[in-house]
Amino acid sequence: MRKKIIACYLIFILPAFFIKASACDSIPIPYSYLQLGLGFSKVSVLDQINTCLPYSGPGFGVSVGYERCKKNVIDVGNDFLMGALLPYDLPEYNNQVSFYYNNFHAKYLWRLPIKKAFCLQSFAGPEIKMQFGSRINNAALANSVLAYDMNLCMGVSVMLARDFSLHRIFKKASTRKCISVRAKVSYPIVAKVYTPPYIGMPESLLQEETFFLDMSSAYRSILTRFVNPELRFILSYNMRNGNALAFQYNFNYQATYPEINPTKACYNYFGFSLQFNLKKSGI
Repeated sequence: MRKKIIACYLIFILPAFFIKASACDSIPIPYSYLQLGLGFSKVSVLDQINTCLPYSGPGFGVSVGYERCKKNVIDVGNDFLMGALLPYDLPEYNNQVSFYYNNFHAKYLWRLPIKKAFCLQSFAGPEIKMQFGSRINNAALANSVLAYDMNLCMGVSVMLARDFSLHRIFKKASTRKCISVRAKVSYPIVAKVYTPPYIGMPESLLQEETFFLDMSSAYRSILTRFVNPELRFILSYNMRNGNALAFQYNFNYQATYPEINPTKACYNYFGFSLQFNLKKSGI
């Protein structure tokens, strides 16, 4: 299913990078946006705390962010998702797992001084991320009520961008560059990951004045013990006043490898966002 989703978006988004363009199309449009978005998600999880079987389900999400592109790019944002997962179909036991997921990122990307292939602008730089996911099982059949994973990581991020006009497709259209396409890829290098040190109900939840996360249970990862590739595709229409309407797709895969309870999770997010121009004048 994930391969079909990615292939579908490659079919619709990647052709924009290969549209025939003149030399002027390679000049990027500076922008400064405040982004507010809504969307829906498809989440799949495999852990041993709630069930040893994979389970999945839908959800909805909100996103907020700030992005500025002049010579270089500053990108700060946060995505929050929530919904319900279904391990197996036993409605008489109210067998649903509620999930909550938060993904904060901050990156600074330098423009790469390389030859522009297909008039693409390329950027790369460091990224800091903080992600938290929790799954709460209130079903009558369960060996735990809580599973979670939290990570703080620093890695690298790459962005490819292209601005073009619809005149390249429709000769009668305006030559104003009103379409922007951006593709972002990131991967963690160093991470600290927090996961439950138990299989079953933690004793700490039964004590007074305690926190539901065990902050003492953590491990460090360099490249291999925390796998977290993330891809973002953004297609936006830039209006004359400088504001924009955008559609985005985020694919985030996580795999943690602690000594107890390794987990795998896949977050797919489809959303629409309003991008408010923070510059003094429109495009």
